[in-house]
Amino acid sequence: MTKKRYPLLAAIFSFFIPGLGQLYCGKIKRAVVIWNASFLLLMLFVNVLAGIHLLFKLAPVFVILIALACSVDAYIIAVKNKEYTIKKLNKIIIYSGYIVFTIFVFLFLMFLSQFNIFHYRSWAVPTGSMNPTIEGSETVVGDNWIYKFEKPKSGDIVLMWIPEHERYRVNRVVAVDEAEITFDVNGIYKNGKMVIEAGEDYDNVKQYFPDVVSKSGYFTLKVGEIFVVGDNYINSKDSRDYGPFPLEYVFAKIIYRINEEDPERDGTYF
Repeated sequence: MTKKRYPLLAAIFSFFIPGLGQLYCGKIKRAVVIWNASFLLLMLFVNVLAGIHLLFKLAPVFVILIALACSVDAYIIAVKNKEYTIKKLNKIIIYSGYIVFTIFVFLFLMFLSQFNIFHYRSWAVPTGSMNPTIEGSETVVGDNWIYKFEKPKSGDIVLMWIPEHERYRVNRVVAVDEAEITFDVNGIYKNGKMVIEAGEDYDNVKQYFPDVVSKSGYFTLKVGEIFVVGDNYINSKDSRDYGPFPLEYVFAKIIYRINEEDPERDGTYF
């Protein structure tokens, strides 16, 4: 069967599903090449380019450019080859299989993203525990791979999944592995040396945050444990309340924050 190909329709097909317009024009090999190229570019973005704040913000532009490139290619093919021969049954099988496979891959990648297997990912900060460094209304981008090769360091801002609480937490690392931790209203001491100072007048804290005054204690960290605290020292739930956490709770190192409403805070790296 010989049928006319419509360039605009081919372009629309490839804009939404890479390579579908090329398939519509009978270019099966070209469709497969374009699909794989688009997939590889997407992986390049989520695993490399998203580590740069400006490029992360340009993600929609990146996707649209890929879609437009696919569309233009399909349009040109349709203009040059307005007719081609293909059996109706084969056409139905190929089209439906191509679309179903693409949808399956998309859903599968969405599923995998929940397990933080890609290099970079964004999270909405759940609480104000890290004020003023990271406000509760901000979004952060984390590196999911770095701690596969090294342990968190004191001062790192990390994202953890706490199974007992069924929620994510963003806090700053005080100590990892063996260490003696003492804390009170004035600050936190690691092996007898103050490493975090509350920075608040004691009487002021006692008047407005009486619960914090009683937040004092002592922990001995074992190998494979991490002690974290929020920068919002007087109003943060962290290891002072729950004790050290297992290192395997740490998912990512926070590398920068996103704040669309405040350009001065937007894109700050840590």
